[in-house]
Amino acid sequence: MKTLLFILSLILFSCGRTTNCNDLPINKDTLNTTVSNNISNKADDKSKVNNQELIAFWNSAIEPFIKKDKKTVISNIDFPLKGDWSFILDIEQDKDIITKEEFIKNYDYLINKDFLKSLSKQTYNDITEYKSNDTLFYDVSLVRKLGKTEGGLVLTFYKKGNSYLLNKYSEVGANFYYKGEE
Repeated sequence: MKTLLFILSLILFSCGRTTNCNDLPINKDTLNTTVSNNISNKADDKSKVNNQELIAFWNSAIEPFIKKDKKTVISNIDFPLKGDWSFILDIEQDKDIITKEEFIKNYDYLINKDFLKSLSKQTYNDITEYKSNDTLFYDVSLVRKLGKTEGGLVLTFYKKGNSYLLNKYSEVGANFYYKGEE
């Protein structure tokens, strides 16, 4: 139940942080699917309808991060990548997309030890899967304790053919990358 509330708060918070909520791939039908899939994702593995799909997603899209396969990670991104880049990269300009060149330049900052540590604690059972406009989406949520608060990231992938592409990199709560006092 905590996970469900966390995901719902991420969705609501994300909508409040974007300049255009229409960019979010969520509607009433999708929200119901997201909630029911998240609950079923937490169920016993034997009861999963999409177990093989989630494993395929994990192996194709998430394992390259964990294995530090930078080339594959970058090839699995749909550029320009949407996100809260002004906040994430702590820059002055309002920026909601990042180019391939900008991502590569900031790769070590973005895919750092805290990111990898949080991601390595996840399994395919932690994925939130939902469908919008006949497209399958997969959210992977990462959390990092920052003193009395938490910083979070939501990586949103979608399925295109047999590939899983990262298309949004959202930050929720405190800055996941904050390096001040913890």
